[in-house]
Amino acid sequence: MNKLELMLEAKKVRSVILEAKSKMSYVDCELSTFPSASCEVSSIILGLLLRTKYDYKMILAVGKREGIAPCQISNHVWLLINDKLILDITPDQFDDCNIPVIVAEEHELHDTFEVYDYRQFDRSSLDRPGCHGYDDIFEVIVNLYENA
Repeated sequence: MNKLELMLEAKKVRSVILEAKSKMSYVDCELSTFPSASCEVSSIILGLLLRTKYDYKMILAVGKREGIAPCQISNHVWLLINDKLILDITPDQFDDCNIPVIVAEEHELHDTFEVYDYRQFDRSSLDRPGCHGYDDIFEVIVNLYENA
């Protein structure tokens, strides 16, 4: 597994999401505040795009941690490759991380989260409860990704 290649792909996907967001007149729920509060849908998009190039086992890791304020819990979702490699394109949504992309087997940010679920995903995972959906922006993202 080539970490450098995956880092370049992850940075490309992040960039493409930002570009697609700027081209759309409307962006639903989670992606409207990218990278904040968009980790799950962003990780799904990252995984769907990477599946077109790589034959890795990819799942979503879902973690939680206590927040600063009482009764505050932060959730976070990232892509896990072959059960060991973290791919995260939204870590900078947290005050204790100032880098935009993480590709690593371990990272201090992710060590602060207790993983409580692993989820499979596919294209239907972009149908999000309470949102209009991500089909339109996903098509723009795919086009930008393929032409970047």
